[in-house]
Amino acid sequence: MNGLNSVLTESGFVFPDYKNSNLSVIKDIVNRKHLNAGERKKKIFLVVDGLGYNLVETLLMNGEAKGLLGNARVERKSTVFPSTTTAVIASFETGCTPAEHGLIGWDVYCKELGLIVTPYRDSDAFSKTIKLSSTGIESIFPKPQLLINASKRGRVLMLYPENVGNISTSGMKNFRHERYYGSTDMFVHLRNAVREKKEWFIYAYYDGLDHLEHLYGFTSEQVKNWAISFFSELNRILLPELDSSDYELIMTADHGQIEVKKKIQINSKSGIMQYLSMPPWGDMRALCMSALPGKEVALMRQFKKAYGNDAVLVDSKSLIRTGVFGKTEVSDNLISRFGTHIALSKGNVAMQYEYPISGQRKNRYKPKGTHSGLSKYEMEVPVITYF
Repeated sequence: MNGLNSVLTESGFVFPDYKNSNLSVIKDIVNRKHLNAGERKKKIFLVVDGLGYNLVETLLMNGEAKGLLGNARVERKSTVFPSTTTAVIASFETGCTPAEHGLIGWDVYCKELGLIVTPYRDSDAFSKTIKLSSTGIESIFPKPQLLINASKRGRVLMLYPENVGNISTSGMKNFRHERYYGSTDMFVHLRNAVREKKEWFIYAYYDGLDHLEHLYGFTSEQVKNWAISFFSELNRILLPELDSSDYELIMTADHGQIEVKKKIQINSKSGIMQYLSMPPWGDMRALCMSALPGKEVALMRQFKKAYGNDAVLVDSKSLIRTGVFGKTEVSDNLISRFGTHIALSKGNVAMQYEYPISGQRKNRYKPKGTHSGLSKYEMEVPVITYF
């Protein structure tokens, strides 16, 4: 273990295990390696945003929703880093680690455009307004190669919420893309797809839990009742159809959450800004920064003075070499996405940059829950298998 690994571990950070991860599970499924007790050849891969292992253990294995898991097998796995939806979903769709696809935060700096963009929110707009050949935008929104590989083996269905963007799958053969409204509609879509028996692989994403956790925290009454409702619907609508089918359901998450005890607001007047070439980007627990040439040491010094009790500022290339992003090197065309430094929040701290937009009210978003960091709660996810 090198020096930086030791420093981060001593600070309470948990490193991802890419060989025993949610990413390795979906890759094994597509490569026909993930065969369980029944060895059913058709797979449903359901991603429940925010369903951390701690939440499953607390509510579904030992708590108020105990019994709703039935005979499902529950495994503890690692997610990728950053433990945030953009990074993980991009990994699921491409089969690549964050070091390889470069979508490492909710907001991402794209040198190709000279902009900080929000990939999954802006993807539809970019695909309609920017010519691929003139900007190289295919390198900004990576090709969903893992889904393409799945479609080469047979028909594939993708289910996404109506209000959520995703990497474009237009032009893919053997591929069907459907939208749904809420968990009930999702389970009905899944049940109908199982009845129709057309697709060998069904990839579904659900985001409702994550919103509740952000608003109320994962220990809230709202989240407890969500667990009871969601898994009751699963048992009532989908599972009876699976019993006599060729389908196996594998449910996992992109990340867990922590509950925020302290939020640090960075703005144009903050001391570190004089050493940065642009505003920070990324996520509230893994914030990327770009130091002005020759100001790297001053930035580190100022950051430690202002925020040293709550976060660690790390040189990005050194952090990449630890393998935390899945590979120890990043290609030249993606390295700018990582900035020169990355701030890693400790404990239950969230950090956010507040943009000074004239005429707008100040950012008053105060989440009860958040993610993207390297804590155990954020990095550990379940794999729940019904076979």
